[in-house]
Amino acid sequence: MKSLFKSASIFLWLVPNTFSAFLLPDTKVNPNLLIITNDENEKSSLSSLSFANTDVVSLKNFNPSEKHAAYAISSSTLNCKSTGIAEFLSTMLEDSRIYVYGDTTISHYKEYFNLNKFSVQIPKYNGLEKLTSTGTLEFDTPEALNKKRQIICFSKNTRYPCVMVSGNEMDILEQQELIVQQYNETFATMFSKSSVVQSGFQHKIIAYGPRLYLNLDYLLYKNNDETDPTYDYFALKTNATAVNNKCETTGNCDLMEIKNQLCYSSDNIIDYSPKDTKRAKSVNASLNLGSSASANIGISFETDAGPTIHTTYDSANHAVSWKVSRYWFFGSTFNNQRLSFGTSWASTGRVASINISAYARFLGNKINHIANWDTRNVTYRY
Repeated sequence: MKSLFKSASIFLWLVPNTFSAFLLPDTKVNPNLLIITNDENEKSSLSSLSFANTDVVSLKNFNPSEKHAAYAISSSTLNCKSTGIAEFLSTMLEDSRIYVYGDTTISHYKEYFNLNKFSVQIPKYNGLEKLTSTGTLEFDTPEALNKKRQIICFSKNTRYPCVMVSGNEMDILEQQELIVQQYNETFATMFSKSSVVQSGFQHKIIAYGPRLYLNLDYLLYKNNDETDPTYDYFALKTNATAVNNKCETTGNCDLMEIKNQLCYSSDNIIDYSPKDTKRAKSVNASLNLGSSASANIGISFETDAGPTIHTTYDSANHAVSWKVSRYWFFGSTFNNQRLSFGTSWASTGRVASINISAYARFLGNKINHIANWDTRNVTYRY
């Protein structure tokens, strides 16, 4: 399956200084994304797929008394006004996010859910310095209101990301898969307030000048709602991409290795993802982020290369490592495809610290190009 991010333009706005999925005090809210279909065959095909943190229901079996953290519904289903589903979902926009997919516009979205305005909060800057205050970006021009989009996601709760997807046409299943992927990447359950406390982007490990390199991004999450008197709980999510920048005759990445190692022996790994996987074309998993299994971070990615992922957990050295390799001789290399890895741990004291180490091999005509082992430390003091 092709990577869906390659075939669409995705615009995502987040409240400054937080990537947190807002977590409701009402523990009766189901944290899963609910996809509502108007077709039993579509529901059956979706239910047979393995989507993390996702439920599927047909419109006739929809139960409005069970509230969800997020909903996804097609524009064609919303156009069936006799169902009353749009009226119900409009009441959920205060605390849930609503994805609408299929050809739609902001103007249609406002009409479906009786919105007076469609706006997002954006950071303010004084030169290069980001300010703590925010501004409001309103989509009120005819061009913005009437531009066709494949997916729109919105919530009145400004801690949720606003998402708009346009670009090359995707079929319904691809749109649904992209929604699930985006939801999992910003997923934290309703039962604990988990947010990103530190992030880092564009850490490059060079293999061949500016043409071939391994790019690393990371997000460090903290569970802010734990009551454990001894430990605090953290999770590190690392995105790794073997970049081939117009190096056409050489430089296909067939091997990547990622390692996470805790810096303090008093800390303990509690979960990691992904586990061993063959032909990993679609990975959707939850990473436990606390003493309670209800606290999770989504780890998900799509790749058409289908590599083999071998995972090693070293309890003695408080480390987890992943070896990503081409599947036998028939598998594809994985240039320019983002893969995600996650480790969560219990930390004592007032400092959480973990090392990210990485390596990649790019095949050459005569010699291979190596992005040699490089380590980046992530430390958070609190």
